[in-house]
This record gives sequence, C-alpha cells and structure tokens, in this order.
Amino acid sequence: MCKPIILKIKLEDNMLEMLLDSGSPISTINKATYDEYFSHKNIEPTNHIFHGYQGDPIIPIGHIALNVEFKDTLKLLKFFVIESGQTNLIGKDYMQLFNINLAITGLNVIGICDHAKRMISQEFAKVVDGGLGTFKYASHAKIEG
Repeated sequence: MCKPIILKIKLEDNMLEMLLDSGSPISTINKATYDEYFSHKNIEPTNHIFHGYQGDPIIPIGHIALNVEFKDTLKLLKFFVIESGQTNLIGKDYMQLFNINLAITGLNVIGICDHAKRMISQEFAKVVDGGLGTFKYASHAKIEG
C-alpha cells in the first residue's frame, strides 16, 4: 500500500501539513483549520458539490483565496472550506498552478493490481457490490489466543 504524501505548505505565512491528493480536482481545508488560521478572511459562497472516492457528496461551506508559497514562488489559490474534520488537501489545481508532475513508476505492478481487482470483483461480486471500501454484510470472528 502506498504511503500518503504529506507536504508542508506555507499558506498566508502559516506552515501547515497538507495531504497531496492527485485524484482531487480541488484543494480543501477543514472548518477547524479555517477557524484557527484564516477566520479573518470571508468565506465566499459556492454552489459546487463534489464527490468523494466512494461517491458520497461533499458540500463545501464556501471558498477562500489564500496566498500559497512554494519554492520561493507566491501564488493565489482557491481553497474550498469543508465542514467535516477531513484532512486538508492539496489537489490537482495546486499541482497545475506550480507545475508539479508526479513520476509514474511500477506500471507492471499497477497492471497486476487492476487485474487482481477485476478478478476479485468477479469472483466475489455479492461481497464487493457496494463499491470500493464498502461491506454491508454481518460477520462473526472468533479470536483464539
């Protein structure tokens, strides 16, 4: 399993740890981070609704523009403020703004993982029918020791 990529990012003169999520089209901060560091900035309303990797809706409170510093370059980036306590995310918008490209390695491994995922999904269709990360059946475990 891949380890998450955590970056220390300077936002408005505050060094914060952010999760780099190359699958997210947007960058987000949670409401607690907003309250602690950026409450002096007005949250602009938004009608955008996003979806998590499991398809669950993510409805932001709004968005704020923050100065972001990376490698001695300062740029303005929109962050959506999320009510939940989810991890603060740096998404593809940040990567494009600062011209960050992720090197792709291990293509054969990815191919094997995709193949294994298909095989498991076919063989155990009832169990994984709810989608990625879901399991809706009762189970019992006996631990001996």
